Amino acid sequence: MPDIADGLIELPLAKQPGSGGEKMMVEEGEGGQSARTRYRIIDQAGNRTAWVELQPLTGRTHQLRVHMAAIGHPIVGDGKYGGQAAFLTGSISRKMHLHARRLRIDHPEGDQIDVTAPLPDHFAASMVQLGFTEEDGEADLSAPPPPNATERKTAAKQHAKQVRKERRGERRGRGADEPDHPVARRKPVTKTAGKAKAAPPRSGTQRSKVHTKPRSKAPPRK
Repeated sequence: MPDIADGLIELPLAKQPGSGGEKMMVEEGEGGQSARTRYRIIDQAGNRTAWVELQPLTGRTHQLRVHMAAIGHPIVGDGKYGGQAAFLTGSISRKMHLHARRLRIDHPEGDQIDVTAPLPDHFAASMVQLGFTEEDGEADLSAPPPPNATERKTAAKQHAKQVRKERRGERRGRGADEPDHPVARRKPVTKTAGKAKAAPPRSGTQRSKVHTKPRSKAPPRK
């Protein structure tokens, strides 16, 4: 069971050497071609089986099969990429359970071609046995896929920048109303008309004093 219900697989693919071009593999080196697959869990049966919608955003050979096997969730019946883990016990068919159910293509004249194909017999029988209802898979293919890693990083940086900008604006707006803000503590300086008042003498022992010598008495006249 995939841990993420709606996710994006981004793993480059290349032809596997020695297979005559009949088998693909994940190749993150220079030889790998970009490959992207969106998946969405529609329903699940127990803890082992899930009904998954896959949307190939690129068109590499065996892309859906390789991508699902690479993340540890091979398609039922795909022994080529999933090995023995791709088969269920009981009466579930061992045939491939991968079906191109719906296809939408833009028409050159501006219309859109939208076709849906019924499930093959073995697939429909497995759906019934696992308790899946086909109508639950009606998905809107026009919905945008989840962002890739680069898009997520860019969006996160833009969001953080916007948050910092908003916080700076909030601090400026509320600063003048707060008594502890530097702007609020400043008192206006005004000029008062009229005569200046003399400052009162300072109190304490530091008060300055002016000492004058007493006049000497003149000698009496004879």
